[in-house]
Amino acid sequence: MNVLYVTNNSICIDPLFFHGEDICRGLPSQFHVLRAMGERGDKVDFVIAHEYQQPEIDIKCDWLMRSEIKLIDKGKRDYLSKVMFYAGGIIKKATEEMLAKKRYDFVYLHNAIAAPASGAAIRAGIPCGQRVYGSFYPRDLREKGKIYCTFKYPQEIYMIKSKKTFLLATNDGSRLDTVVSGLYGDNPPYDFFEWDNGVEESYDDRILSRIPSKPFLLCAARIDPWKHQDRGINILYQMLQQGVDCNLVLAGATYNSAYEQNMKDRIEVMGLQDRVLFLGPLTQPEVMSLDKHALANLFLYDYSNRGNSFLEAVRAGGLCVVPDWDISVRDIIEDGVTGITVSDDIDAAEKIKKMIKAPEEAKSMKALVCQRALDILPTWDERVRKELDLIDSYC
Repeated sequence: MNVLYVTNNSICIDPLFFHGEDICRGLPSQFHVLRAMGERGDKVDFVIAHEYQQPEIDIKCDWLMRSEIKLIDKGKRDYLSKVMFYAGGIIKKATEEMLAKKRYDFVYLHNAIAAPASGAAIRAGIPCGQRVYGSFYPRDLREKGKIYCTFKYPQEIYMIKSKKTFLLATNDGSRLDTVVSGLYGDNPPYDFFEWDNGVEESYDDRILSRIPSKPFLLCAARIDPWKHQDRGINILYQMLQQGVDCNLVLAGATYNSAYEQNMKDRIEVMGLQDRVLFLGPLTQPEVMSLDKHALANLFLYDYSNRGNSFLEAVRAGGLCVVPDWDISVRDIIEDGVTGITVSDDIDAAEKIKKMIKAPEEAKSMKALVCQRALDILPTWDERVRKELDLIDSYC
């Protein structure tokens, strides 16, 4: 099958196309399906929107070697640049140019930025699906209203309102389904799906050699303000004040360098330099090894705690700490049974300390959450097969 794949330069795409890597260091939901398409023999060509200076293509994956690639500059991240990118029809024109060269069986759009390309596919009579991996738009629509979101999320609004064959969202707690149903009821201009990501049990215990021998709290997420690694620092401080000898490990790529520096400044002021370890981006097996051995896994985001890192942690049998308001994880985390729900950082420190004093209870919780993850979540093989079958059903 010939597929035209339209995407931004995501944390999955960047290492594969511009750094010569062949492993997943982020966004496994994009990586696993893309790899499966290539390995089953699909001829996948790409339109990739990048920021700033055009990167040099550096591909080492066998399953990408036959791909034709068109790069386009999407400009800066400010609102005006987004409007100009759309008004100029840049990604739509690039898609039309690719469609004029050969006959494609399917056009696959990834993330909101690719939405305008759907018009080119529809006019060419080619089935067109869109994949979105999470969005702040549903939350801000609820909390800040339509006027704010009109200026903040022009891409997401276009994505939700534009015609296509299907729209597939990740069930990560962002609840895009509420926006789609609010606009269209049961009759959107496309088939809408919201699925859990897959998860595999895979470990690389060599990463443990980089961790001090003390018990550690773990925040496995990219360094970004809404991921709230700063709350991990607060919890660490509270636990040290209560006499619990432990460290904090932060594992994830830096998305906001100012936020990271602010945390490092706080760590120094609080005298925690020897207690907090920044590991940077890790592979999924490395993260799952940390998940399994951590004293507690902290998922205290502002929003959308049901992401890949959380699914990996529960599958590894990690003791997960989540906000008590987050309904997106309640089918997996039941307070005191399969994990810990907390109201604030002090509550988190108290409950983690309680688990340290009750090791058999903590062991039971870890075993139960691992089994619940097995019962609820698909493997990556199952999840990938489901998405490929969805694509094939429209072709």
